[in-house]
Amino acid sequence: MDIREDIQLIENKYYKGGYYSQYRSDEEMETEFDMEKEIIDYFEENDIIYAVDITDAFDSPGYDCSVISISWLENGEIETDNFLLEVR
Repeated sequence: MDIREDIQLIENKYYKGGYYSQYRSDEEMETEFDMEKEIIDYFEENDIIYAVDITDAFDSPGYDCSVISISWLENGEIETDNFLLEVR
């Protein structure tokens, strides 16, 4: 299992052509998904020690920005992933 690749697959579902969003909808726009919840569910289903935090970064006219920080324990080492989320 490559945890980083699995997390990136989840993250890529939230890429909206130029930015990452914390939320996405299914094709019928009927169900909304939350990146944070989807990542947490992945860690818990696979019994991985983790931490996920979303911090408000700044507000800008037209959109808000947050930073998602993800840490997990893999082979006795702490791994991390951090990037910007935008809400437009």
